[in-house]
Amino acid sequence: MNRIRGGEGFDDKFARSVQEAGNVILAMLFEKKKRDSGRLKAPGDEGEADDVEQEVRVWSTKSSLSLENVSDLPIEEFAHPNLPILELITGAWDLGYINLQSDSDGPSRRLRPIYRHDGKYYPSLPLSIARRVLGADKMRLTSDGTLQLDGRSIPLNKRGEMILKWHGPAQKTYRVYPIAGVLESFLQMREGAFPLIDPEVFRDKVVFIAGTAAGTYDLRVTPFSFAEPGVFIHATALDNILAGDFLRQAPAVVLLISLLLLCLLTAVTLVAFSSFKAKISLILLYAVAYYGLAILIFQRGNLWMDIVTPEAGIFVTFLSSALVEYFTEGKRKRQVKNIFGHYMTPSVVNKILEHPEDVKLGGEKKELSVFFSDVAGFTTISESLEPEKLVALLNRYLTAMTDIILKHEGFLDKYEGDAIMAVFGTPLDQPRHATLACRAALANQEKAAKLREEFRAEGYPEIWVRIGVNSGPMIVGNMGSQNRMDYTVMGDHVNLASRLEGANKQYGSHILIGENTYRLAREDIEAREIDRIRVKGRREPAVVYELLARKGELPSKKAEVVETYLEGLSAYQDHDWHRARAAFEQTLALDPEDRPSRVYLDRCLHFLEDPPPQDWDGVFELKTK
Repeated sequence: MNRIRGGEGFDDKFARSVQEAGNVILAMLFEKKKRDSGRLKAPGDEGEADDVEQEVRVWSTKSSLSLENVSDLPIEEFAHPNLPILELITGAWDLGYINLQSDSDGPSRRLRPIYRHDGKYYPSLPLSIARRVLGADKMRLTSDGTLQLDGRSIPLNKRGEMILKWHGPAQKTYRVYPIAGVLESFLQMREGAFPLIDPEVFRDKVVFIAGTAAGTYDLRVTPFSFAEPGVFIHATALDNILAGDFLRQAPAVVLLISLLLLCLLTAVTLVAFSSFKAKISLILLYAVAYYGLAILIFQRGNLWMDIVTPEAGIFVTFLSSALVEYFTEGKRKRQVKNIFGHYMTPSVVNKILEHPEDVKLGGEKKELSVFFSDVAGFTTISESLEPEKLVALLNRYLTAMTDIILKHEGFLDKYEGDAIMAVFGTPLDQPRHATLACRAALANQEKAAKLREEFRAEGYPEIWVRIGVNSGPMIVGNMGSQNRMDYTVMGDHVNLASRLEGANKQYGSHILIGENTYRLAREDIEAREIDRIRVKGRREPAVVYELLARKGELPSKKAEVVETYLEGLSAYQDHDWHRARAAFEQTLALDPEDRPSRVYLDRCLHFLEDPPPQDWDGVFELKTK
């Protein structure tokens, strides 16, 4: 910038005062481009020579550094020094540049202690003050980028900057006195009055004189303020040097290891854990842990570790892995959801997605429970209704039954017209699959009773439902062709469940369950033995039970009927037809609608007239499905 001299005699007086004080260090600036224009002259100064070269020569002699062992550390070169007038340079104790730089995000966190001009090295204002206060004539710049001054080692980063250690908001950290107050105190002392500001506060102190008003255009962004006078940056740097209290930047290898470790932990977490909550929780834990470690090292060890890069590495790794998972693992999850979404309750589907390792979509043998239901006389019902009404009726029925099955964690295998097939205990293992299947069957019959009342009121035919449930080992998995597959079950126990649904017609019952189902669920249900039967397509006989209620929910009247019925069944199995006949007659007296007792009474009457062979095993063979 161009400099304008003060009024006549003012500069000389000021220069003499500076020289007499003997401890004044003045500020100057560096400019990157050399200026060719001369200094503007005030009126009356036309005859004076503007000897800029002499100013530079005096300044260079006074302020240039004796710097030993200059390493390859990059020290910025400036083309043009912007100096005070010659009289001030001559009278000053020293000069120091006040050029400042800011980080890319705005705040000033670093300061260059040395600049270069015309092959020589010059100090910043804080370094100039420090070397004069400490009496350090020589400085060394070591190969590791450390500036040594009077036994103090000032650590520099790879750009030749010292990292400022801020101690808090500058105007609260350093005492500030208005220049008007200082001048007023001076006048008060001349008049013999007690000064507003005691001059003792300045004894043995370094005093910065600078403009702090907004109009000086020297407001800077710092880590603690959006508008801090630039002089406080120099004060902070000098404070760090004199106190030997420096921040050091962690070596690049530390940043690299931190980045790699955090990225690796993030990637492993995303792969190792299937729960999204677990992934997010652990990744946030890594980020917070690294942040806390960086703060702890900063506070305890004066070591500045890069926080943004490693934290950004976590985010980038998470984003990249999420994209990869979306196109790979996510595709598999979508396939699972497509397979099971329409056949299972959402809570079960979510469990499958959270723990896909528990699911095998290929064929495997598992103990499961199979549920079959059918509407009695549906052919007759369908012939009595128009197609639109039939479809509406069927949809209402199937929706109600399916909701109950899904609620009890069943897997909807398929619909076959009015028939429903469901499986319990897959694809996720469910130890209580038999109990769930039985409870679903009971709830279906309760709902069917309510639907009958609704349909009757609306003029529709009544719907009666038959259900068969059986448990046992069966093959489960994706079955079908290459173009179309269904997740289903197959095996002897599946066939038996289907036969039990049809066997209800023989006994007038509503729910029949197999022996395995009764054994697995007996602690949770009320049931009675119905018969030992041999179904079509199966050589081995099976003991079947009628499912009556949940455990403890069987009405007392029905319990009395069941007790008498079981007495008759025991006599029947002992071939005591007379005692059995009497028991079943008593049962029907208690409940004329007890159809199994009617079936057994008819058999007893038949066997009294035409007894079976002596070696008869008591197995009743069903001829139809």
